[in-house]
Amino acid sequence: MMNLLKKNLALLLAAVFCLCLAACGGNGDGSHGRKLRDTDVIIDYGMVTRGGEQTIVFAVCDQNAIYLYCDDDEHALFDTAMLPTEELYDRDIWNEDWVLGSMDFRDVTGDNNGDLQATLYHSNMSESNISWHWEEDGGYVYQPDGSTFYQSIVFRYPDEEPEEPETSEESEYDFSKYEGLWKGGADAGSKYDREEVYLEFDAYGCWTLYAGGDSIDVGSLWYEPDWDATYVYCYQGGAIGSSINGRQIELESDQLSISDCGIFSREEPRTYHLAASALQGTWYLDNDRSAERYIVIDSAGSWSLCQRTPGSAEAAEIDHGTFFFETDGPNIFCADSSVREMSLRVFYFAEDGEDGVIVWGEEDTYYRMER
Repeated sequence: MMNLLKKNLALLLAAVFCLCLAACGGNGDGSHGRKLRDTDVIIDYGMVTRGGEQTIVFAVCDQNAIYLYCDDDEHALFDTAMLPTEELYDRDIWNEDWVLGSMDFRDVTGDNNGDLQATLYHSNMSESNISWHWEEDGGYVYQPDGSTFYQSIVFRYPDEEPEEPETSEESEYDFSKYEGLWKGGADAGSKYDREEVYLEFDAYGCWTLYAGGDSIDVGSLWYEPDWDATYVYCYQGGAIGSSINGRQIELESDQLSISDCGIFSREEPRTYHLAASALQGTWYLDNDRSAERYIVIDSAGSWSLCQRTPGSAEAAEIDHGTFFFETDGPNIFCADSSVREMSLRVFYFAEDGEDGVIVWGEEDTYYRMER
């Protein structure tokens, strides 16, 4: 079961970071003549100092190196930091299982040249922090004494002791009991300096953290049978994620308790917000199956807007994206487009004996006619 869990988490990470990992699919030769590729995805931007002059760069990676390119029209290769692959990959498990996170280009050595520190996140709730010093003749030189690998980010108190796992091992990995929408109390709101904080879980333990109506972090739950405990794992690991990442989560009745973060209470979807999964189905414009446009929404809240060619039954996808709920009214969603730089409001109205209607934007009304 543990191997199955690790496999599932690895697959989940791959799905969430597919774009980043696509960028890591190059030949990885670390050549200083490497050119920017069409498949490269920019991971981060930064300002690098060389001899007192500053250059804006962006970073891409493959499995052997981090490449910095000048952020201009030419995109010339600025520098390369070779990864310590023996430290990262010489392992029986979690081999080559990481995603590049934050980077720091500060001048650590005080020679007026920017150095490099990078954090890599692993799906077994650990991270590696790698350090390079920049040298005139050698470029970025790896610093083993200033680097750490596979350090657990699970937060435990000093007096915490492992507990005996329950007999039903299968039930320990059933995260569906967390599924739904949870509103944070005053303690959780103060943690993020927001009046309203929400957590939304799906049946597999994947979650999204909302504050002030904005999605500020995503991740999944992690169960450790040796401790009989469930932990919160963040994918982004930034300033927001650092306050919740690795914390233990406990469920008691209709309350979630996250150590050092606060209490979350279960929200009835139809009394305040619907979980996006409640909109699953096919919605036709003006309650007409032959309408020119219709919307397909899956259980995760992803949507596709399809349009038929006039006089034809065939349809093509013209837009797609995901839903995020709004906090300023019941059953209001923000539909973010992955195709265009836009978002619009979607209002859901339930009707007795019917599947309800959604108002897409300002005026288009769609009716669910297929589930």
